[in-house]
Amino acid sequence: MFDLFKYLSTGLWLRICLISSMTVYCNLHRCSDIYGDKALGSFDDSCTCNQSSNNVSLIVCTEWSSQPFIFEVNELEMKVNGLNGTIPFEFLEWFVPLVTSKWSTTIYSLAVSNFCNDPTIVSNHLNLSIFLNNYQYDPMILKLPNNCLQSITSSTNNIYSFTQLDLSFNKLTQIPKFYYELDLLAEYDLSHNSINIISKTDFDMSYDVMTLNLANNNLSSLTQDVFNNLRSLEELDLSHNFISDFPENLFNENTTLKKLDMSYNKLTNLSKFILSRYEFLEELNFSHNKIKHINLRCESINRLKVLRLDSNNIVKINIFGLYQCIYLKELVLANNSLKEIGRLTTTIEIGTINYDISNNKLTALSLPLMSYVMTANTFDTSNNCIKNYNYDHDPIRNYVTDNEIANYKCSNCCLNNIQYNMFKGITRKVDISINNITKLDDGTLKEFRNLREIVLSHNKITHVNLTQFQAIYKHKMIYFDLSYNPFVCDCRLNKFIRYLKHNQNETFTFHTKNNFCSSPPVLNGTPLITINKNLLCDYPEDCPDHCHCFIEDIDNILFVLIDCTNSNLTHFPNIVSYGPAVAIQLNLSRNQISSLPSKNDPIWTKIKILDLSHNRIDSIKNMTVLPILTTLHLNNNSLSEFDYQIASLSHVAHLKLANNPLKCDCEMSKIVIKSSAFEDKYEMSCVRDKTMYNFTNSDEICINLSGFNWLLLFLPFIIIVIVIFVIVILFIKYKSEILYYMFSKGICLKFVCEEDIDADKAYDAFVSYSSEDEDWITDFLVPGMESGNPSYNLCLHNRDWVGGEFITDQIVKSVESSKRTIIVLTDNYLKSKWSRLEFDVAYQQGLKDQVRRVMVIVPNEVPDLSQIDNEFKTFITLTTYIQANKPHFWRKLRASMPRTKNTLQPSTTRNSVYLISDVSQQLHNEDVALSNM
Repeated sequence: MFDLFKYLSTGLWLRICLISSMTVYCNLHRCSDIYGDKALGSFDDSCTCNQSSNNVSLIVCTEWSSQPFIFEVNELEMKVNGLNGTIPFEFLEWFVPLVTSKWSTTIYSLAVSNFCNDPTIVSNHLNLSIFLNNYQYDPMILKLPNNCLQSITSSTNNIYSFTQLDLSFNKLTQIPKFYYELDLLAEYDLSHNSINIISKTDFDMSYDVMTLNLANNNLSSLTQDVFNNLRSLEELDLSHNFISDFPENLFNENTTLKKLDMSYNKLTNLSKFILSRYEFLEELNFSHNKIKHINLRCESINRLKVLRLDSNNIVKINIFGLYQCIYLKELVLANNSLKEIGRLTTTIEIGTINYDISNNKLTALSLPLMSYVMTANTFDTSNNCIKNYNYDHDPIRNYVTDNEIANYKCSNCCLNNIQYNMFKGITRKVDISINNITKLDDGTLKEFRNLREIVLSHNKITHVNLTQFQAIYKHKMIYFDLSYNPFVCDCRLNKFIRYLKHNQNETFTFHTKNNFCSSPPVLNGTPLITINKNLLCDYPEDCPDHCHCFIEDIDNILFVLIDCTNSNLTHFPNIVSYGPAVAIQLNLSRNQISSLPSKNDPIWTKIKILDLSHNRIDSIKNMTVLPILTTLHLNNNSLSEFDYQIASLSHVAHLKLANNPLKCDCEMSKIVIKSSAFEDKYEMSCVRDKTMYNFTNSDEICINLSGFNWLLLFLPFIIIVIVIFVIVILFIKYKSEILYYMFSKGICLKFVCEEDIDADKAYDAFVSYSSEDEDWITDFLVPGMESGNPSYNLCLHNRDWVGGEFITDQIVKSVESSKRTIIVLTDNYLKSKWSRLEFDVAYQQGLKDQVRRVMVIVPNEVPDLSQIDNEFKTFITLTTYIQANKPHFWRKLRASMPRTKNTLQPSTTRNSVYLISDVSQQLHNEDVALSNM
């Protein structure tokens, strides 16, 4: 037989899901865990257990609700969780006794929770006598929270002993009646119900209760004897009710009462002697009521540790005998309407007390704070707008010299400045965050000398003078929290920022987080510890016109930055001396300065850093180089030649020369590459022979600039030989084309005759004319050309063309075999279609040979050209034609004809030579004009 309880002794849980008409698989033990040696079987007549695969068991109770709940057992404790379902309590009254009856080991705790039914459908009533039927183990803990129970009954037949009874979070309207003594009941929880009336008889059977919780009910009043039977009562919670009256002798019989919570009620008054008899009372909570006046006598409650009177409407307080509460740890008067407070204790307490008077209406305080208390752990006056501070000079109140308050808090209390002796007697911490403190001067800092920690967060502090801190706290270990202050990030924070980053814990310590810049806008939100450069302050004194001046240290000026960028300056500004020990950083970038001051100008003795970038400077010969100069920027100027004065700047740590039109210099390039001072050396370049060289390769610059180089020596000769060889080859191959070109361009005419270039042509000229003008040709032109000296052989289509051939072929042959084509320009010629074809062929041949071959003569007047096409018209317009009716016609015509050898003889007249040269040049000019069309 499988022993269920041996299995339970291992400490594992048994979990059973009960459902109806739906499938729920739970990770359960075998059915035999419930049925013993029966593998399967009936679980009473209402439920069955079916064994499925994977050791999963399913218990189904078909007569009950279809919703599941969880049943758990772990050694000494049984839990039933309804999962907020609507399983009726009748099922619990049947199921729990049935299951517990099978257990042979002791179960001391039974918890049933989260069963809640609609009371209009199912009764939310539980009969304990049935529910705990056959339960044999006591004393026990019974927990029935959050079940929507409206009532609980029990009979006199069954007597159970409870050590703890939890009926919280139900819907009980009265305290359940028991017909047997609950003599062992120590904890009784009836909180979060709907109980509105309680009486003395409600506790007749539970007089041994030590802790009673009636919080969050509907109680509105209490009878004077309601707790008389609870003579062992130590803790009573009546909070979150509606009680408006507190009977004076309410706890006369409860002499062991230690803790009383009456918070969140509607109390308006307390009897003066309400606490006078409770000598064991340790905690008393009257917070969140409507009490206006406190006038109590506490002589008898000398064990009191906590007294809470916060969140009332108290305007005046008077507590007599508080000095006898030598164990008092906490007095809370926060969130009231107190405008003033008197002396709270008159003798030195054995313990240290936390006094909380925050969130009241205090407008004045007496200093020192020991005028209120002798000693304290914390004295909190936060969230009061305190405008006035009065000094208590009563010698009787200050006769004790070792009075002290460990911590003082005055957060958000309208504090503008620190008063003299404001923190006298405070030994550890002061929290004055969320106030209006703007500065930390010597007087303020001296008030913190005896403290260990000062919280100044969320104030209006803009600057921290670290020199003052170091002077005042030279040998003190003090912690400051200055977070969330509107720091102005200028030169006055430089020393403070360096201390935050590097010197923490040397003497005093600053909270490094949440310290941000609020201004200038460019640094807004920047954490102080991330700033890696010195900040600057405006320094308008003696600042040059059109410039802005800044310093790094307002207390010890050693350096002045003069910023004149983008000011349209054409010369250096007039700078006065700031003293012999003050160095100057002068920024003149992006101006129009073209020259430097003279060498004797005293400005050179003052400048430590000089930025002249983006100007028009073309020389630095006037610069006087002194050891004080450490940085010089000359990039983006007009420097064309290296000034060897730059080489003397060996002590200058930072130089910039990029983007200047520098000419290459070998020695200077080596200096630049070797020096570590040139920060932009890899951006620098120079120019020689229209070639740009980068300074990263000084060898290339020096090779190109070397005076003796064999390659450079022989290179011209090699080039000449190659050129001559190419010319010879080309002349041999293209002799005729070259002669044509030379003749057409008038090049070396004495070495070229047309018999050389036109040796293969049969005719000197082909005459292109209209047949209508044939008489003028045969009677005038032909005799003059063929019988003259020299004589020319003309090609005429009426004489030299062969009959039977195509006219177009005849035209092409005539043009190709003639050295010239003479166009006889008349109105008849312009009207002839063959005449235009002859012109086109002659013109194309001239372009092909690159020789001007077309000549134009006009027998009489120049015809009307407006009716011809643009190409022909352009040619006629740009060509010098010869008119027969003008003087020197024949001489001009012959000068335009091809030259023969006899025309080159010395006997040739000077005028003829002149005309030939003139015509050749004229033809050349016409070629140029036509090529540009």
